[in-house]
Amino acid sequence: MKLIIILASMSRAGIDFFQSLLDKHSQISQLPGKFFVDEFFLSIKNFESAEKIGEKFINDHKEYFNSEINLRERHNELGDNKNESFYVSEREFLKNFIQLLGKDTKNKKKIIFSIHLAYSKASGEDISKKKIIVINIHHLHRINSIKDLEFEILCTTRDPIASFSSYVKHWGVKNNFSDFNPWKFYYHLNRCLYGLAKLIMLNKKTMVIKLEDLHRSNKLVMKNICKNLNLNHEETLSFSTYHGKKWWGDFISLKDLNGVNPKFQNKISPELFFKKDIFFIERKLKNFYQKYDYPIRSDKNYSFFMFLPFKFELILLFKNIIKLNFKNIFFCIYFYLLRILKIFKKDLDLSSYPNKM
Repeated sequence: MKLIIILASMSRAGIDFFQSLLDKHSQISQLPGKFFVDEFFLSIKNFESAEKIGEKFINDHKEYFNSEINLRERHNELGDNKNESFYVSEREFLKNFIQLLGKDTKNKKKIIFSIHLAYSKASGEDISKKKIIVINIHHLHRINSIKDLEFEILCTTRDPIASFSSYVKHWGVKNNFSDFNPWKFYYHLNRCLYGLAKLIMLNKKTMVIKLEDLHRSNKLVMKNICKNLNLNHEETLSFSTYHGKKWWGDFISLKDLNGVNPKFQNKISPELFFKKDIFFIERKLKNFYQKYDYPIRSDKNYSFFMFLPFKFELILLFKNIIKLNFKNIFFCIYFYLLRILKIFKKDLDLSSYPNKM
């Protein structure tokens, strides 16, 4: 049985949507959402029994057993009429987990496999058919806790301008920047510019999935993934569900995402960018843009302005000046300088980027 890690190389790149397409595939065992293995293994490092580990997983992931409480991902609004939820027996899961793990309480791979298979079995699935375990680890840094294990990586990506535009719009503008601090801005910009490059440096087999293709060429992309993972292509791979119930997207999306959209178009908020900001991103990711056929929007060379702040950075700075938040004012300047220090960091060679699915 093979371990597959799925994550997004940048913000709002459809990783949860991709996971929803894998739902109900007879040969895949996965949880209905993210599993932050780094935090989990840290929390159980002193546990000696399978029962304690299983109970800890249940307590940390109550929403996987009663989706009515999962408001963030809107798993309380599943189904065609948005009035369905799912329930999985905690007792059945724990019994299965103890049986599968046995006494291997320090074996990370065995713990991961046992959690997923115990959950699949408690959900009524035939675990004898399972060929791969899929973990939605979501963020690259979380891989560090299991990087010594054997696994392959499926990574979703998106037009970088659309990705960052969506992130700022949904996490910043939506909340009037109330929960949008300089660290978050820098983290997600860094993820956008360097996430895939850092991932490739792990030297694991990596497959790239464009969110755009996942919608517009769904069957072709899913067939390619199945071929690479030695899985049967099943019709469920074209439907966005959790526990077989239609999923409408998370609450951050601001709208209902009605499954696969063959007419999918990225939406850019031009008011969030200076033209030189777009030039900067496109120049930093020149080979990335070429490799994955993303559109170039800059029609002029703005190299002279490369060291000036992004429009996002100025918005953040002015918001915090108005609030007299001196701590955030300091970090606005600090993270701006960190970004500038990386201005001459080169993009990967064209041949270093994995082929898209």
